[in-house]
Amino acid sequence: MGSAASHLAHWKGAHVIGADRRDDAAINTTNPYWTEQVKARTSGRGVDIVVDTVGGAMFEPGLNCLGMHGRQTAITSTGGSRVSFDLIEFYHKSARLIGVDSLKVSMRAVGAILDELARGFEEGALTPPHVETHPLRDAVAAYQAAERGGKHVLMAT
Repeated sequence: MGSAASHLAHWKGAHVIGADRRDDAAINTTNPYWTEQVKARTSGRGVDIVVDTVGGAMFEPGLNCLGMHGRQTAITSTGGSRVSFDLIEFYHKSARLIGVDSLKVSMRAVGAILDELARGFEEGALTPPHVETHPLRDAVAAYQAAERGGKHVLMAT
């Protein structure tokens, strides 16, 4: 989800600071000072938008990366649905939280999104990720491969 969000943001002209637990990420979230690194990249201002594709333990650090009037969008919550954060810091920034439940998006809206995405692919601005497919009978091996990284899809053939 994070790489897809990053590609879409680039396509729409945003300056993206990618944060991930991988070593090759712009900001490695396994570093205990990663939120300070984000602030340093923005000259201490903080970011305008955090697209939180993890939730849970990443929720509060994401809020800490926001600048004045920043917005954080939450689309999932791994590792638990409850979070805590510094409410005073949150409202002093005039920050906003935006929850997105993709299960409530209408089919008409999905169609409009797909039409827009198709335009991005046709123009070459968006490229599909490499996906490795696995037959359903090799599900265990597919899950083991997914743990090592990459995009994997099980196919019922």
